[in-house]
Amino acid sequence: STSTRCSSPPSSSWRRWRPRRAADLAKAFAPFAEALAADEQKIVEELLAVQGSPADIGGYYQPEKAKADAVMRPSATWNAALGSLS
Repeated sequence: STSTRCSSPPSSSWRRWRPRRAADLAKAFAPFAEALAADEQKIVEELLAVQGSPADIGGYYQPEKAKADAVMRPSATWNAALGSLS
């Protein structure tokens, strides 16, 4: 049996890169995280409002994209926050 676990420590370049990259990611996602935190209750309410209701997606095996997208992404608030990432 072979192990896929690496026994050597990370290289020094990796150790230097990781904190810098983590800080960059935190900075890049901060507005998104703040928007989610500010609108959390509204997002939850939007998602709960559609729970348990049948949904028309225009077909079982070949759903219509627009209908499926509307059903699968029912929170306009979440969609706006997510759209801010691109």
